[in-house]
Amino acid sequence: MSTCFGVSLGSSSACVAVSKDGKSEVIANEFGERATPMYVCYQAEEKLIGRPAKHSLHRCADVCVTGMPCLVGAKMSDQCVQAMSHDLGCELCEGVEGEVCYVLRGGKVTAQQALTDALGKVKESCLSLSSDGSARAVFAVPTSFSACQKNAVRAAATEAGFTVLRVISESAAVCLAYDIGQTQASESYVLHFAVGKHTSAATVLSATRGLYRVLGWHVAQGVGGAQIDQAV
Repeated sequence: MSTCFGVSLGSSSACVAVSKDGKSEVIANEFGERATPMYVCYQAEEKLIGRPAKHSLHRCADVCVTGMPCLVGAKMSDQCVQAMSHDLGCELCEGVEGEVCYVLRGGKVTAQQALTDALGKVKESCLSLSSDGSARAVFAVPTSFSACQKNAVRAAATEAGFTVLRVISESAAVCLAYDIGQTQASESYVLHFAVGKHTSAATVLSATRGLYRVLGWHVAQGVGGAQIDQAV
């Protein structure tokens, strides 16, 4: 039986779980961490990804990129891009096809390419537990993602070597994980809170016999774990 992975993709990190022989388990990366930072450092002599790139942020901010999961498939004029631009170590610009690009020392890189590079590191953790050498995965992304952003995540993951089975909202993934609304005949309602690094989101869903419908959501930009840490 083929191994299937679940990837929870946030703005600053990715978490991977494996489903094998009827059991699910969150797996650790090469550093023993259960979440891989979505950071890429494009140094002249090497490319650092994940934890090493995050540790290089303070001394090499002009060649380090993060936040790319929320920037792929978006435009420079989008509110999410404008909000995140203040929290990044390097500037953003518009690419030739309207995509978001990072301005680095000595060049540029698209958010799409940066995400592909970061997911390549995530795939390495998957392959260590794959039964057939493949990385078949379902990706969970923020509920607020547009169809364009979901398609961009799928494209980046595919380019990184994943076989993408489906891209679903993190709210639906939470309901599935906790077996909410799978067997109930009557309609139930779920309120899902998600706190990220720089944003927080609340989503209301309805669930009936495994069918989930997003009724509405609200995203608070600039209210996340980083801001809570500063307040504390």
